[in-house]
Parts: sequence; structure tokens; C-alpha cells
Amino acid sequence: MSAREEAVRSVTRAFGDQPFAWGRLDCCQLARAVFKAFRGYDPAPGLVYTTKEEADTLIEAYGGLAGLFTYILGEPIDPNETSTADVLLLKLPGVGEIAGVRVPDGALVPLKVGLYRAPLRYALEGWRI
Repeated sequence: MSAREEAVRSVTRAFGDQPFAWGRLDCCQLARAVFKAFRGYDPAPGLVYTTKEEADTLIEAYGGLAGLFTYILGEPIDPNETSTADVLLLKLPGVGEIAGVRVPDGALVPLKVGLYRAPLRYALEGWRI
């Protein structure tokens, strides 16, 4: 198993079927946790919030999720060029824009309880970690 796969698996095991919680288990924190597990350091120590309102304010300060991830991780790439553990921005029906973590057959995203595997066809752009 590659280091990227192990990073995703370790975070998946840690989050398990925990309920969604702003600042603990949301789309930004999932991506941050996988980055940390793979690279060994926190890419965004200032990414701290505990409510939807605080998260929205922080995200809007960067012009949206794409702007936030570009600020933290650099220029986006085509989702098809991403690898396991990379960050993806998706637009899911009934959910809207959400960040996920690339897995071989899609992306993991946090929903109400636990993680959901979203099809890659919903990915808009990606970032390498």
C-alpha cells in the first residue's frame, strides 16, 4: 500500500462514522487531516472555526473553496490528473460545492454521518498535496 493510500485509510479510520461537525469533521478538515497524515505537518494552522458562519466567513475571505485551496496548496489542476489523497472540489447534486479527498474510484466527502464516496464526474478541479 502506498503512503498516499495509508494516509487516506488512517484518516478514514480516525473519523469512522462520526457525525459532521464544523471545524472537526467537515470537508476542509478532512482534506487538512489527510494532508497532515501524508506530509507530516499542518498546511493551514489558521484554518480554525467551530460554526458554519465562521467557516463561511473564512471561505468567503478567499473567494470560495477554490480560492481557499489555491491559497493553501497552489494552482489547481484537472481532476483527472490527481492522485489518491489529493484534494478535489466537487459540485454534488443536492449539496453544492464541497471539498473531497481523491480515492481511486472517486472522492471521499463528509456528509451528515460518516464519509460518502462521490463519483469523480462531479469533480470541478483538484490540488496536489
